[in-house]
This record gives sequence, structure tokens and C-alpha cells, in this order.
Amino acid sequence: MNTSVSNLATIFTEVAVREESVLQAACDKGIFFMPELAYTYVCGREAMTQAQKIFGDEVPEWNRELDLGNGGPSDLVFEFQNGKHIVIEFKMRDKIDAYIADLEKLSRLDANKNIRVFCVLLDMFTRDLPDDGRLQALQDAALMLGEKLTPLMSEFKTFETKQDRYQQPISCVVAVWCLEEIPDKPT
Repeated sequence: MNTSVSNLATIFTEVAVREESVLQAACDKGIFFMPELAYTYVCGREAMTQAQKIFGDEVPEWNRELDLGNGGPSDLVFEFQNGKHIVIEFKMRDKIDAYIADLEKLSRLDANKNIRVFCVLLDMFTRDLPDDGRLQALQDAALMLGEKLTPLMSEFKTFETKQDRYQQPISCVVAVWCLEEIPDKPT
């Protein structure tokens, strides 16, 4: 299952880079012109298009906006016949509180039945790369929940993006983590 999750992280990154190019060619915009739900859908579709490669013989059911009883619908869920899930929350260009709310929602899921993935497309001033403090703030928030964020790639993908919100150049950081329990987590 770990290979499946790493493969998903690769797909999420490839989709972001590809959509950046498509949007620049189509309308001279960047990835943040794309709505979060559209990005989520394209990631889910791409994963299912490559289901054999990603999941092997155990191809899951693809669900979007599925309510698992953890505080609202989860963006993308792959449900396996054995009752286990890969649950993914996506967040694009938002305030830190919104990112933390999704971490809290993921943390409410049973880690024995769910692989919990958090995919963030973070808008960052290019001058502030590699971290303007928000990536570390997410790591700290996970620790406060008794969890840890484990990166699913050796290095997060970063690329400059077109946008019209700021005068300074903006980059997109594609960060994908697995939310994991800390073994001696307080109850």
C-alpha cells in the first residue's frame, strides 16, 4: 500500500505541473486559476486511469466528497474491498487555519483502517522558498494532534506560476504527506 501512496503523490505532482502548462497555454493563467475541486477530480481520474500501475490487482472504488463521519466529506477516497481506504484531503492557496482544519479532519480517522494523505498546493512568494513558515507550521500542527506528517516524496516539487493577485513572483509548492500516528500518542 505504501507504493500506492507514493505513486499517488507522483500523480498529484504531475497533474499540477501539467495543468500549469495547460492553463498558461489556454488563458495565460497558472495552477491557482484551477478550482480545488477540479484539481481533485483530475487527480482522481488520473489515478483510476493508471489503477493497475498504482494499486496492482486490488483496484479500489473511486469516491469523491465521501462523508466518513470525521467532520465533513473527504475530498478523494479510494475504497478497497477489505474495508480499508486511502483518504486524501486537498488544499490549494488558502489560509493556514484551513490547512490545519483538514489535518484535524484527517486525524479523526482510524489510522488502522485508513491511509490518510494530505496534498497541498501552496502559493509562496518565490523569494521565500523553500518555506515561508507554513510548511513548518503544518508539521507543528500535526504534532499537536499527536500525529506526524511524513513526506511522500524526497523533495516537494516547486515551480513558478502565473497569477494576478500579487506583484511579486509566486511559486507553487506541491507538498504531499501521509499523516501517521505517533506510537506513544496521548489519548
